[in-house]
Amino acid sequence: MMDSDKPIALLGLMAGVAYLAIWVEKTKIGRSLSGVVVAVFVAAALSQFGVLPSSAPLYDNIWSYGVPLAIALFLLKADLVGIYRESGRILAAFALGVIGATGGAYVGAMLLDAGPLEAEIAAVFAATYTGGSLNFAATAEAIGFTDSTQLAAALAVDNIMGTLLLVAMIYFVKRQGLQNYFPWRAAELEQSSREHIEAEAQARRPELGDIFAALAIGAGICVISSTLATVMGYGSYSILFVTVLSVLLATLFRDFFSRLSGEELIAMMLMYFFFIAIGVDVSLPNLLNGSPSMVGLILFIFFGHFLFLYLAGRFLKLNYAELLVASVACILGPPVAAAIAGLFGWRSLLVPGVMTGILGYVIGTFIGVGLFTLIS
Repeated sequence: MMDSDKPIALLGLMAGVAYLAIWVEKTKIGRSLSGVVVAVFVAAALSQFGVLPSSAPLYDNIWSYGVPLAIALFLLKADLVGIYRESGRILAAFALGVIGATGGAYVGAMLLDAGPLEAEIAAVFAATYTGGSLNFAATAEAIGFTDSTQLAAALAVDNIMGTLLLVAMIYFVKRQGLQNYFPWRAAELEQSSREHIEAEAQARRPELGDIFAALAIGAGICVISSTLATVMGYGSYSILFVTVLSVLLATLFRDFFSRLSGEELIAMMLMYFFFIAIGVDVSLPNLLNGSPSMVGLILFIFFGHFLFLYLAGRFLKLNYAELLVASVACILGPPVAAAIAGLFGWRSLLVPGVMTGILGYVIGTFIGVGLFTLIS
């Protein structure tokens, strides 16, 4: 077994696991999974065979410092003015979808028995299905949910259910009946998004200065947020201060941050390390035993989400494409929303899908922490 007091060697091995997970994700079999889930299971297997230690100071540092820094970096593009301006009707559908998912999580937690960690599990699911894996991690850190086996089980079930949901949504959108039921403004769907085309033309590779600027700003946000949270007596919720300060800066200085590039790469790297740190402490038998109640809870979330989306579609006269993109942005996050819009040729919905998904990143952690407080 690798010694836990050799952080450089351990960091190198964790980077190797992340590289393997990303490579597997690009294979024919791996496309049905996410790289994050592959990383968790590979880390769990290596830990079971004694290759990776189950605990180490490096893992603690990733929880304490890596996650807040990743949150800050992810949110540097969370310009609330841009989100409001670009999102249009999708924003309304997204908001109702968020309400439905949150209500479903609460009702599911009340009716199901998910064990002693029921409030924690409901919280991370509510966060991830109104934001993304970013909010899953942030909520777990904020509420002190450190049971790695339960976290890994929740992540595995989340991945499976999310994949099944995506396949089902694509299938139903292709059905003519759904298109006839939500037909409003469908003729506009083939129009190209000028903003998206211009953004693609102006896209550039990150430079070294971008990387350093992002790290300096992200670290500064974390330090200031931690200090404010401690002074105000909310030290355990400093991640929420990180969220607020990041969004505030992103909105006030949106022109500067729109030119910044590369911050998401750093954030994704930190998130991979976070999920590997979860995987090394996983008990595989306990992981399998924890799944049924989690599946039930997720089904409640999905039911509430689609119930409110249905109401949004009928009363706000939204078309099937707007509803699908809003739903995917809420449940699966902005990258998948952009991919879906591109897959169907809905270029005009690319930017709204991404922007509403980013808004999910902003509010997801607050929803998760709030639901945890309400249930517990």
